Amino acid sequence: MLTPLSWIYNAGMRVRNWGFEQGFVRCEKLSVPVISVGNLTAGGTGKTPIVADLVQWSVGEKIPVGVISRGYKGDFIRVTRVPSDPNREAFCGDEPTMLARQFPQVPIYVHPDRVSAGRSLLEENQVRWIVADDAFQHRRLHRDLNLVVFDATAPLWHLRGLPAGRAREPLSGLERADFVILTKTNLANPELLQQWREVLSPYGGEEGLVECEYQVQELSSPIDSTKIQKGNKVWLVSGIGNPRAFEDLLRSSGISVAGHTVFADHHAYTPKDMIDLLSSLKQSGTTQIVTTSKDVTKLRGFEELSQVLVEAKLGLKWNRQREKLINEIDRLVR
Repeated sequence: MLTPLSWIYNAGMRVRNWGFEQGFVRCEKLSVPVISVGNLTAGGTGKTPIVADLVQWSVGEKIPVGVISRGYKGDFIRVTRVPSDPNREAFCGDEPTMLARQFPQVPIYVHPDRVSAGRSLLEENQVRWIVADDAFQHRRLHRDLNLVVFDATAPLWHLRGLPAGRAREPLSGLERADFVILTKTNLANPELLQQWREVLSPYGGEEGLVECEYQVQELSSPIDSTKIQKGNKVWLVSGIGNPRAFEDLLRSSGISVAGHTVFADHHAYTPKDMIDLLSSLKQSGTTQIVTTSKDVTKLRGFEELSQVLVEAKLGLKWNRQREKLINEIDRLVR
């Protein structure tokens, strides 16, 4: 029943894209290079770790960088700079708040209109380039480089158009992509991984797809940054797009998981959730709750979790194509 609706949706997206390509819809260009990290499908594909990795590279190279994002589910009205302490101002969305906490020196602005967010960022900060998070379909904003991210653990039916699948536009939209990035390759079934490679390789360019693995860099307290050693069983909690991949990653990293409480992506935690979590912790005989950096931005505000909450900080391991990607970014932003 949903397939005809997907045809209608895809047809509408083709008309929209055609309008931009023919110049009927105006595209706004900012005064510095803009690099978009987006996706073709709705849901968690692993964009934010890519954004964090690129920002970390720029900070390391001492090249001033800014980030703009929609700030999905954020509590704001106007263009807003995300504070590094989310308790000081209006909440600006999970991913932007997480990035601001990780990079307090980097200006991060949120608003559904990414053009307005970019202009405000440039008016108030001196940066050499901007990373536009989740902006592949935000075509009113000109970008100098398009990175499109796919989750290697996701089923291929995600490529069907909404609502039958999760694709925001047809696969032909990848013709606008400069780099196609396949994430979580170490967590994917080998057969499924090969299928993704076959589907995406025509859009990977002469050098092929950019691929990366997820790795657990450290477990630490979000309160005082004390590092936690792997050992006893832990209880997981997450409100992300792909909770199964998070659990699989921790298990494959040698972490003993007693159970996993899964909430919807971008879940707003409540006091009742805390009661239920602590009850699960007690019943399982575990003493620590491990969660994602994205969820920590909301969970660390609950005092009852302060002694048991552990943040799993993730990093990326890239294939050799990252060098080509970084060289292209370096060429644009120096």
